[in-house]
Amino acid sequence: MTGLTSSLKTLGVIVFPLLMTHCASAPRDYEEHSVGITKAAIEQIKMQGPTADMYFQLGNLYSRSKEDEARKIAYQYYYRAATEGSLDAQVKLGYIHLYGVGGITADELAAANWYRMAAERGSVPAQIMMGHLYMTPEGLPQSYDQAKGWFYKAALQGSMQGESSLGLLYEKWNRHPKDQQQAFYWYQKAANRGSAYATYKLGEYYAMGFGVKQNFALALQNYQSAYSKGNFDALAGMGALYEKGQGVTKDASRARNLYFQSAEQNSGLGAFYVGKSYEHGLGALKRHPEKAIEWYIKAANRSSEAAMLRLARAYEYGQMVAKNPTQARYWYHRAAYLGSLESERQLAQYYLTSEGVNASPQRALNYYFNIAKQGDAFAQYYLSIAYREGWGVSTDFDESLKWHQSASEKPAHVKAKYDIGRAYQLGTVLDKNIDEAIKWYKSAAEEGSVTAQNEIGNLYYLGSEVDQDYTEAFKWYLRAASQGSVVAQYNLGTMFYNGMGVSLNQIEAARWFSQAAKNKFAPAQFSLASLFYEGQGVPRDHIQAFAWWRTSGGSGVEGTDEKWIELMRNLNDKEQSEALNLERKLAVYKGN
Repeated sequence: MTGLTSSLKTLGVIVFPLLMTHCASAPRDYEEHSVGITKAAIEQIKMQGPTADMYFQLGNLYSRSKEDEARKIAYQYYYRAATEGSLDAQVKLGYIHLYGVGGITADELAAANWYRMAAERGSVPAQIMMGHLYMTPEGLPQSYDQAKGWFYKAALQGSMQGESSLGLLYEKWNRHPKDQQQAFYWYQKAANRGSAYATYKLGEYYAMGFGVKQNFALALQNYQSAYSKGNFDALAGMGALYEKGQGVTKDASRARNLYFQSAEQNSGLGAFYVGKSYEHGLGALKRHPEKAIEWYIKAANRSSEAAMLRLARAYEYGQMVAKNPTQARYWYHRAAYLGSLESERQLAQYYLTSEGVNASPQRALNYYFNIAKQGDAFAQYYLSIAYREGWGVSTDFDESLKWHQSASEKPAHVKAKYDIGRAYQLGTVLDKNIDEAIKWYKSAAEEGSVTAQNEIGNLYYLGSEVDQDYTEAFKWYLRAASQGSVVAQYNLGTMFYNGMGVSLNQIEAARWFSQAAKNKFAPAQFSLASLFYEGQGVPRDHIQAFAWWRTSGGSGVEGTDEKWIELMRNLNDKEQSEALNLERKLAVYKGN
């Protein structure tokens, strides 16, 4: 129940910490105990009369004892109360059977039966538990629709945990382009009811631009609010803003302190960021691979899915640690148990691409079947190819067509087509095949995928995997640039400047560089500055050149500092003042 427990703890769902042992015999009165189970206490409860609530209260009374006999009696009273209609008793029995409390054998189906009994009668805790049992792969057979249905019932009763659970479901399964918007909607509803976790998620969504327009000020505001309500992941979220200088002054030292402060409060996210800081170095904190792994393990044991996946890849590829396929498989499984379709996809990919005893195409196929049944377009396209090619299944063109059509009906099928093309290009999951890659890329590109359009342009521009064709590259970059791709805009500027696949045209080069520069793309800002310096495609303007070079300077473009320093020496006092004023105006275009 690792994944189920993790998701419940994340949302703050309370389960009953009972300690008892199953016993089939009938309840009987129990004599004096050291924990307050007295005849007087028993008689006071029994004065209510033989009702379900009376049996439930007796169960609570006897469950306080640490003695086996008392706990057996407690179980029997709970059972009697549950069979006579007590919702609380039914929920408690669900917990007992789910976690195998007090020596009872864990049995998800028995637990689900008790939870379902209470859930169908309107118990919010039971409805939430039913949703999570269907959401995680270690509970009932995974079912997006069942999980969504139970969470929705709880949410309709005003449960902020039900609303948060719906947000989590939409976020983790992410089957539809608008799922992140739905996640944001439900997190917002839960946050409005006071949920610290949901408030933290609002901060994360504003910071990342998931389901809502990116807004660092609102991200910081929600992180601060979540922290004031007791959510310590929010400290790590604030740390990320300071590390990147998003909406605040960039400050590596403050970011590092916030990460450690969050981690010290048992935050999985905080521990993950501490691990990441040790892996890459952050300010005065030097790189330390051993400490990075140590903190990633701490984060993973605090339910950080990102840490689990980082550990899995580290052990799979020998990054920071020696290769260890057993550990890699273990961490991929831990991540998948949290119920994220993306983690399940990565586990399936691991079984496909591993070597030796860890390779298991059949297990991979089983995972893809499970994910496909939940509506994942990539998995459905994969099954379509598997049935067409006979990979792990008998060749069956009808099945192949069925899965292909099912995937094509999904709103997220365009991204899935791109992902299939990428898998063919890289030789991951699918055998490397550039012709197939281009076919899938073009299918996605024709339906508006900017990423696929760029990828096709790159293939023809570089000419390393297909015959070089600048005209074809230009065509695809133009389509991507017209949809706002800053990389494609920059590439078009480069092609116009050099006359590659199109007539040399420095004015057009400057126009495309300018578009990308105003979209915060540092290489385009550097190139635009160079055009202003030389007077190519634009009037010669050393003030503009200085300002754009300075704007691009903090983004890692090599040679930028040397350019503006040399230019500054050649400007008079008035020009220097104008250049600095323009630089301040262009600060809105500075990348992170």
